[in-house]
Amino acid sequence: MHRDLKPQNILIDTLDEPYVADFGLAKRDAGEIAMTVEGAILGTPAYMPPEQARGDARNADRRNDVYSLGVRGTFAFAVFFR
Repeated sequence: MHRDLKPQNILIDTLDEPYVADFGLAKRDAGEIAMTVEGAILGTPAYMPPEQARGDARNADRRNDVYSLGVRGTFAFAVFFR
């Protein structure tokens, strides 16, 4: 999981292919020792799902990244059709 998907972390190359960058808050699905403090809020508030904003990092999963992409898509849609 990336845990901090936002426009600044999605790079586009010259062929319009997107690439995800900045894996500083990334977390593997299994087998990783927890390095975050329980209750710590990590990420960019405007793009984080409610459970991540509450500091419930131990229950974070792939859905967090889907939520962040949805926020990004909604924002892009609103700007485009303004």
